[in-house]
Amino acid sequence: EDGTTSYDVYNYDTNALVTEGNYGSVNHYKVTIPGNVDTVAINAIANATKATVDPTNLGVKTIPVGDKNFTIKVTSESNAANTYTLTIVRQKKANNNLSTLKVDNVVVTGFDPEITTYYLDDVSNDIASLVINAETEDADARIVSGTGTRDLNTGLNNLEVVVKAQNGEEKTYTIKVTREQSTDNRLSRLSINGLPLTPNYVYVAPPAEETKEYNVTLRYNKETFGQSDINAAAHNSTATITYDEDITLDYGETKSFNIKVTAENGSSNTYILKVT
Repeated sequence: EDGTTSYDVYNYDTNALVTEGNYGSVNHYKVTIPGNVDTVAINAIANATKATVDPTNLGVKTIPVGDKNFTIKVTSESNAANTYTLTIVRQKKANNNLSTLKVDNVVVTGFDPEITTYYLDDVSNDIASLVINAETEDADARIVSGTGTRDLNTGLNNLEVVVKAQNGEEKTYTIKVTREQSTDNRLSRLSINGLPLTPNYVYVAPPAEETKEYNVTLRYNKETFGQSDINAAAHNSTATITYDEDITLDYGETKSFNIKVTAENGSSNTYILKVT
């Protein structure tokens, strides 16, 4: 027993349950205890009132994981001795719980070791990664995977942390992180091949206002203008750029040419080139 629970005793060789009154007919016993129990109290009483039990292996004993044998010697009144073997089998622990689960050093909302799914919504697109930290309830369990810096895609990200108990059983905790789409619909650069742009394009970060209209003056012998004349790049890699169709100009004529930047979330921003 471990102070609160008494464990069944079995015949080591046949695995049959040994009932009270039949202990003397068996010389090798087996008791199996769960992995979370590390001490037991061994008690033995001689069948004959004048026989004695060697107390060496009786009382509270520490049991490591695996098999541990205890020899119990009973001596009769006539000094005849009989030796019994008790094998206590301590199973490996099945605890694969986490004691804590953190995102960027903050415990996830509503954390409970028995709950395995958590939600983190409306994460700004500016956040490209999160740091996951976790600890196990049991010192002999281990975290197999999922901690450390985790990169985020736009939309739903399933961040899984896998815990393995001492007995090999695994449990997976999942943090469902929803990262918002990018709203960045600005250019990072804009220039004209071989021609000046007035004013020069300078990227400014939101919420600062940026210049949306620019002037381009073509050489006297150039009559057309289009995408191939422009050197432009979106500030965010998920944004797309579309251009007006090429335009043809007469000498002294001014036409508008639009460059449209569409962010990942669908919002757009238009730059206007006044081409003369």
